[in-house]
Order: sequence, then structure tokens, then C-alpha cells
Amino acid sequence: MATKFFGQYLLEHRHINKHQLLEALAFQRANNPILGELAVEHGFLNSEQARKINQRQQAEDARFGDIAVAMKLITVEQLQQLISLQKQGRKFFGEILVELGHLSQQQLDEQLDIHSNEQAAAQAQIQSAIKKHGNTYNINALAGILCRLSQRSLATTAHFQGLSTLQESTPTDSDLYLSSITIESVRDLTISIACSKEAMTEIACRLIKIPADEVDEELAWDASGEFLNLVAGYFAKETIPDDCSYKARPPVFSNDLGSLETIYENVTYLRIDTDIGSLIVCLSS
Repeated sequence: MATKFFGQYLLEHRHINKHQLLEALAFQRANNPILGELAVEHGFLNSEQARKINQRQQAEDARFGDIAVAMKLITVEQLQQLISLQKQGRKFFGEILVELGHLSQQQLDEQLDIHSNEQAAAQAQIQSAIKKHGNTYNINALAGILCRLSQRSLATTAHFQGLSTLQESTPTDSDLYLSSITIESVRDLTISIACSKEAMTEIACRLIKIPADEVDEELAWDASGEFLNLVAGYFAKETIPDDCSYKARPPVFSNDLGSLETIYENVTYLRIDTDIGSLIVCLSS
């Protein structure tokens, strides 16, 4: 059993079709205000200040508003005002489906209950598998970091689908692009992210904020390595004791996910699903 986005669940159970799903997602993106945009719109920040906060957010595991307050660009009171404005304008996915006429309110309420129960069961199953595998803290820490950074740096929602295997993680019809970074500490660990070429290109588009037709393969690799650098930095801070030093090696790239098992004694595969594609995240030692 896997965790699923509510829209994915509705599509798989044929409560909506693909066109309706894409229409609702586009409506949600267009109408849900981002805190930085609200701050500029209401004159609390200028566009250059918002850009600097976004840059700093790439290197810190912190929310936009908290960074803005820490930089003394807005006050706590202004942040609360912006959050209130954001909540007023926010539309939830199910609410949008009803507004667009794709579901009735009764259908929405019924499916939300079913989906919620299924997700709780899926999460329990995932955590049970992790406990049997061992290394629970590092696995959950890495999955949590990936999900947070996907939202903040790539503007995509991510779901941890649980543990996988090399065979399950390797597609038969396309290549995977693998980026790896080794963290040297008391016990060396290597973090890797594997994804399709399309997903790697989309990571570059969202991280660097340029259109896809300007992303060549070299730039996509570089952006993938930069995103992995962020992940590795947060992972090291969260899992390595304060009294231990660590150093991250430069990222290395390949097209061979199976090579990890020839290099490392232990390789753990995590599957993270996003709207830009599936990410296979590996923890090797």
C-alpha cells in the first residue's frame, strides 16, 4: 500500500479524469497566494528583498516568513498579517473540484474520509517496514528532508512511498540519472538521488528558474548536484552529533543505479513521489 495525493487517488478510482485533475491543479497554482508574492504586493518587501530571502531559503531549512523576520525585513506583526491574508486566499484541492463542478460536496466528503483512512493505513505499513529494516532515524530524517526541500526549493509536493529494492527502482523502458554525495564523518554515508532525464530537467528548471528549452544535459546534472548538496547539508546537520565534524565530497554522476551495490555493503532505497516524477533516494554505507 502506498501513500497517494488526493488527486491521484481520485483519478485512479475514476472519480475525476486526467483533464479535470490538471485543470484543478492549474487553478490551485494560479489562485493560492505565495507568502513572498503577498509581501511584495502589500508593500512589506520589494522584489529584490524577496529574491534575497528566496536565495537564503535555498541554504536554510526555514520558512520564508521566518527568514524575513530574522533578516529584520518585516516584523512579527507583519508576518502574522501576511499569514492571515494567505489563509484567506487559500483554496484546497477538494474545494476547487467542487467549485469547478467536478465533484459534489457529498462526493468530496465521502472520498476525503476514505482517502484519509487509506493514507493512515499506508503510513502505518511504511513505518512497520522501516522498523524491520533498521536505521529508522536516518531513513525518516532523509525522507522528511526530501519532502520539505521538494516543497521549498522545487515547488512540488512530495510523498514518501516507503522502502524499495534495486529491481523495483530500475525502470525497464528508460535510463535513470544518478547523483551521489558522500558525507565523511565518524561513519561515512553516501546519499544518492536517481530520476528520469525529464525529472532531472524539471529540477533544473525549478531550482534555477529557467525554461526547459534552456536546460542542456550538463546544466541538468549540475542542478541535480546542487539540489543534492542541499539535501546532504540538511541531513548532516540533522543526524550527525554536534561534537562530530563532517565534510561533503563533491557530487558524482552516473547512469548506473546498480553500481551502488558494487561499491557499498549496505544500500537502502527510498521512493519519493512528486508531481515532476518519482525520485529514488539511496542511503549507502
